[in-house]
Amino acid sequence: MNTSLAREIAEKVPWVLTELDLVVTEDYYDPERFGNSVATLASAQILVRFVKDRGLVSTWLASPKVPDEWWLLDQILEVVCRKPIEMTDVSLEESAAVVRERFTDLTKALGVDYAHTRDEIVKYAPQRLTRALRYAREKRLTLEKED
Repeated sequence: MNTSLAREIAEKVPWVLTELDLVVTEDYYDPERFGNSVATLASAQILVRFVKDRGLVSTWLASPKVPDEWWLLDQILEVVCRKPIEMTDVSLEESAAVVRERFTDLTKALGVDYAHTRDEIVKYAPQRLTRALRYAREKRLTLEKED
């Protein structure tokens, strides 16, 4: 689809704006660069940024109190769920559904529990890196077998 993420949100998952009381604060779209797009949504409780890069969507979250410190959705979920979470190759609709489903937990993690959330993300960073490297290695081996 050749359109901005903010427009896609309004068309595909409009409830993100209405049910979660979020408003679009940033809408960037570059059709010359693979259609890359960024849509940032905000409320008094949470900042949500959807990023489309070469067709892949990632979701970033921040606390309104610390708006320059963004975390991937799966990093926050890992703390909230107390287990490793891997969100790869998810669509806008799937990612938005997770935000909706865990909205209360996410706003708490980025609100009153922010210091704990940040400490846990930093603490588990080496393990996340190890899992990411393992995934990349397995993906590379799979691609090599296909050649």
